[in-house]
Amino acid sequence: MIRLESVAGEGTVFDVLLPVAGACLQVARSSMVANQRMESAPAKRTVLIVEDEPMLRSSVSKVLRKEGLNVIEADDGVTAVDLFRRHEKEIDVILLDLTIPGTTSTAVVEEAVRLRPDIRVILTSAYGRDMAGAAANASQVRGFIRKPFRIRELVGMIQETLA
Repeated sequence: MIRLESVAGEGTVFDVLLPVAGACLQVARSSMVANQRMESAPAKRTVLIVEDEPMLRSSVSKVLRKEGLNVIEADDGVTAVDLFRRHEKEIDVILLDLTIPGTTSTAVVEEAVRLRPDIRVILTSAYGRDMAGAAANASQVRGFIRKPFRIRELVGMIQETLA
């Protein structure tokens, strides 16, 4: 199956899904389980995505919206802190890239925790978790996902974090 999504000024995404003997059933079951979890979730939950790569941020945001989540996007640390301050009661989880311009990811986590000690954070990076430093040590950090990641893996991690 081939799916195409195109948004003027943002780009085009092609998904080419080819069956693999035996693997298709497992992927389908994983997707069904993930979808069932999202359907059974209470009200719409909100994710703050802090990612400086526009294509990745846009793609992840689009998928998470299709999964039934509200998404707020920030392309740097300063914007992330500002958005968190404005929406602190709404945001359920922060998906935070470790290497962002402006305010550091560590400072973003610290400010979010200061405002909302119960906030949950998922870190992401092309580097390993060992490079995360102080940001990864906060008790609010519930997961780490290395880029490039599979979107189903990310959705599953967010669902587990929100559960």
